[in-house]
Amino acid sequence: MKSNKRIFTTTIGIAFCLAYLTGTIAIAGGLHDSTEKVSATFDQGPSMIYSNEDLSKSIIDSEILLELDNYIAVKFINISITNADQNMYMEGLYAASIFDPMGNIAFDFPNESAGNNAFLGNISINRLKANGFDTSLDSRLILESKYNSNHINLNASYPPNLIFPNDWIMVSEEKMIELSPGLDNNYSFLIIYDWDEEANGDLQGIVDSHGLKIRSTTSVVAFFESGIYQVEDNLWAIVLTTGMIVILLVYSIMSIEIQFHKATIDNLKGLGAKRRVIIGIFTLKALFITMAGGILGIALGICVANGVVSISSLFGINTIIIPLIKMDTLLLPLALSLMAGLIGGLLPSLKASGIVDRRDAR
Repeated sequence: MKSNKRIFTTTIGIAFCLAYLTGTIAIAGGLHDSTEKVSATFDQGPSMIYSNEDLSKSIIDSEILLELDNYIAVKFINISITNADQNMYMEGLYAASIFDPMGNIAFDFPNESAGNNAFLGNISINRLKANGFDTSLDSRLILESKYNSNHINLNASYPPNLIFPNDWIMVSEEKMIELSPGLDNNYSFLIIYDWDEEANGDLQGIVDSHGLKIRSTTSVVAFFESGIYQVEDNLWAIVLTTGMIVILLVYSIMSIEIQFHKATIDNLKGLGAKRRVIIGIFTLKALFITMAGGILGIALGICVANGVVSISSLFGINTIIIPLIKMDTLLLPLALSLMAGLIGGLLPSLKASGIVDRRDAR
């Protein structure tokens, strides 16, 4: 009875180790799959031109617009905001003014938000409401940059399907220049749409001649791709650690089993059983334990991986990752468990086969 309890406990321990390994492989595979899908979506995406990695400090001379076609130009600064009564304060916000002469987004903010009016995205409006600002009654806000402050009137929210983040506050170009004088005749960054190299020349050459930088939207996806590849490359560490733990578990339980069954081993040797028979019995037992633990662990790992993704939505955490179950996901943990069982079980089995031999030698 005690032996069965020990074996059951060891099997559960092995199952938990392999559940962790299986779940990790499944989630890594799902992340890789999701990243590839996003990358494929952005393969023909626009490019961004800027002068500073911090876009709120990026300044581009508007002269470059004469050399470009099919672009969106953005003035963009970091601001804080208060209401007219000075009893509300928020920081870490961004004000932007967008020039879209080709109608790429069909919403030219510098022209449509003339005067003191401002357009806010849903996130900004919700943050204002959370700070006690009643958007249905109040309309006056004060935008403050490190250069100046300006009064604006909250006019309306901008379309939710816009390509720009909806926590930006869109204001007129006139107000933007007052908030940041350095942006007069300058822009923070440019978005280039559907660049045709044959029709418009070498974009990279234009960018280089102005001392600017260019980044395709695919480079953002490439950043995540490199991250997931790094995770996949480092899975060997998890595999190695899991394998060592399983080997130690199997070695420990089989060593105890051999001590527990000394009398049985002696009887088998007395009946003429050869060493390979003793080795085979305990090695097969070790393989059975790891096989059972491996199958249970794989099933548990798949359930846990899917459960983590499903439960995250209950806490408001949105994810595009769906655990990916392939043959590799199943075969690697199973092969690892059998290999660990063979190694962890063979050493004690060799010891067990020599128990009577050592006694006979004495």
